[in-house]
Amino acid sequence: MASSVSAPAPSSSPSPSDNAPKADGDASASSAASLKAQGNAQFTLGTLAGYRSSISLYSQAIALEPANPVYLSNRAAAWLMVGQLAKQPAALEACVKDVDAALALEGGSAMPKVHLRGAKAMVQLGRFRDAASRLKAGLAHCPGAEDLASETQRVEKIASLMEAGEAALTKREYTKAKRAFSEARGKDGAGAAATLGLARAALGLGESSVAMSMTLEIIRADDANADAYYVRGEALYVQNNFDQAAKHFQQCLQMDPDHRDAQRAFKRTRKVDRLLTSAKEQAAKRSFEDAAASLTEVLDLYGMANGAKTDGDAAADGVPPCDALVARCFSERANCLLRTKAFDECLKDCGNALYLCPVSSMPANDAAAVAPLLTRSTALQALGRHEEAVKDIESAFSLNREDNAIAGRLERAKFELKKSLRPNYYEMLGVSTISTTKEIEKGYKRAALKWHPDKFAMKSDEEKAEAEEYFKSLGEANEMLTDSARRALYDEGYDKEAIEERIKMQEMQRARYGGFGGGGCGSDGCC
Repeated sequence: MASSVSAPAPSSSPSPSDNAPKADGDASASSAASLKAQGNAQFTLGTLAGYRSSISLYSQAIALEPANPVYLSNRAAAWLMVGQLAKQPAALEACVKDVDAALALEGGSAMPKVHLRGAKAMVQLGRFRDAASRLKAGLAHCPGAEDLASETQRVEKIASLMEAGEAALTKREYTKAKRAFSEARGKDGAGAAATLGLARAALGLGESSVAMSMTLEIIRADDANADAYYVRGEALYVQNNFDQAAKHFQQCLQMDPDHRDAQRAFKRTRKVDRLLTSAKEQAAKRSFEDAAASLTEVLDLYGMANGAKTDGDAAADGVPPCDALVARCFSERANCLLRTKAFDECLKDCGNALYLCPVSSMPANDAAAVAPLLTRSTALQALGRHEEAVKDIESAFSLNREDNAIAGRLERAKFELKKSLRPNYYEMLGVSTISTTKEIEKGYKRAALKWHPDKFAMKSDEEKAEAEEYFKSLGEANEMLTDSARRALYDEGYDKEAIEERIKMQEMQRARYGGFGGGGCGSDGCC
């Protein structure tokens, strides 16, 4: 801390001309006045040591003349400066106490500076509504004081904004809270309280990096601000940095052992860290059911073990919202459910994860962000819902276009989609996939006899057309499955169009190289 600061503004510094009624010839009053003058001289030095020295001198004057409100007002001013420079809330409380004592004395309430000093201390303490009330009371006693009037309007506005911000935080209306605290922060005097409120709103909106930046700003200015350490700890917790989060909660508790939020947060952090570590270890051992149980315990802390809430009140009491962490738990539990073939439950968890962290909010090239999309695509494929699976992988690829693994996965998914849309030739002919060519030909004859157009001569035009079309498809099935090359490609998953393309390519290659035995060295081989 610097040893010297600029002189205080006239409105907050004591003036040698401050007077109160004194008894003429009273020796103690004369001594008190002398001590006051010495205190004023120390005060005007503008240093922390000077302010502390002035407090001692004013205290001696008060002891000699306790009924003089000027001495109490001057000492309140000195306490205010010590509180501001040394970041000591106790000094600010002492200022408020001296102001209360001065106002209780005759003539004290008629001094505008007394009201202003008390209000300034209350603002520094974050007691904005109390400060506004103090100033309004001051105006009632000093109706002509312009500085009181202007300060009342300013503090009243800050108090209203801070109350609106706090109310919005309580309702989890974080955007509304952010607007209120941002406006309050722009008002001179709102200080760390408005910045801290803004950090809490940012945290609720998932902007943990913003919350980190703002709390660091507060801590650099006042490393004894316990609330700033608590909020910064919550930001670290959201970022899954549990070790540092716990350290910040401990730092907060060292400053304020009764900080209930920090107490709960520290216990929660240790528990979540233990459960997530356990889930990871269990999954590595392929104990997927146990891993899912550990993740469910974490989700229980947020009241979301059975799914994401949509009413803005997802977290349990005392647990701040943490969509990123909860989404991670849903995503990891979905993977466990996928491994145990609980596909429907897996789809629900992936949906919850994506609801909390939508694709539109996902950062590019973040493997964890696209994990629920890829997990869901696998479950969808297992359920035969290939078109939906392709859409999910396309969304994942749009965020990770340099990821060759996702590109390959997308290509395979599209292949599986085409495969799923092919007619099932084996089923149409009533044969198995291991049937011989003769068995396939017999199956074709049976099916063709059943679906021959002549059998539908007396049917409706629609039924005739359907039978004729199916009869043609039977011929196509027979052609594909009795040709060994086509059947091999069909069994690999290719559709008719792709099969014919590959057959054509094979024929072109045979036409080009077929007349040269031995790899092009002539029929007798290389010489």
